[in-house]
This record gives sequence, C-alpha cells and structure tokens, in this order.
Amino acid sequence: MLEDGRVMMDSINLKRFQRPPCMSLTDYEKVKIGVIKEYLDKLEEKYRIDLVCVEGIFIRPGYNQSSQILLKLHGFLMGYFLDTPFISIPPSNIKKAIADKGNAKKEEVRGRLEEVYQYHFRSDDESDAMALLVTYKGHSQYQIEQKEDTYGI
Repeated sequence: MLEDGRVMMDSINLKRFQRPPCMSLTDYEKVKIGVIKEYLDKLEEKYRIDLVCVEGIFIRPGYNQSSQILLKLHGFLMGYFLDTPFISIPPSNIKKAIADKGNAKKEEVRGRLEEVYQYHFRSDDESDAMALLVTYKGHSQYQIEQKEDTYGI
C-alpha cells in the first residue's frame, strides 16, 4: 500500500522460467529466488518498505516439495528484510477475515475480494496479497491500480 492509501498491484510470473532438463532442482530454485531478489531490489529503490506481511506456511501431507520451497522462500524473505518488521498470518485467519470462515476455498476468498473491491485479480498471488492487506489493515475503501510496468507478466 502506498503512502496515499492506493494499492498498487504487481506480481512476478515465475512460471515463465522452465527448468532445463540438465539443471538440478536446487539450481532452478536459486534462479527463481534470484529473480525475486532482483524484483525486490527494484521495488526498494522506488518505494519505502515499512512492513513485510506474508501468509503463514502450512505443511500438507503429499505436498512436501512445494512446502519445502515455501519454507526456503520465507527464509530468504526474512533474511532479505532483516531490518524490516515481518509478520506471518495463518491462512485460516486470512480466510476467516475475508470469507467469514477459516476453511474457505481460495476461490471464495478471491471472489469476495473481487466483489467488495470491484477489481479483477490477474492471479491467485495478487488476490492472496490483497487478502493479506485486508486481514492486517482491515476492510477499507482501497483504490486498487494495476502497476503500469509489470515485472513478470
């Protein structure tokens, strides 16, 4: 959220990076984290970041690889924003704040946000980010704008 209260929507499309068969999964993850770091460097050049708010991690049986990647990303973000307040909000709290039930489906949360704010989110990442903002700061008349020079889409 910008100082004037506007919400600037942007996201990184990491799906555009396909892992070459000869590249190890670890090296592939390092490339993607490098892209995230580059994005954050540019973001910090342009905006003052006072707080980092992330969705808490939940480990689901059968999803070990994606859970490991999220744990690595959270660790990276905590290190990158070492001197910035860092808040993690459990997914059930976010769902309850937006859709009035802690076990709401992602689609319900996104649909509720799109209805309330009259904005079509281009990805789950964008609606997740807005859900974090609303959960942390409360419901308000946010003015959402699409960032002109999107980094990854």
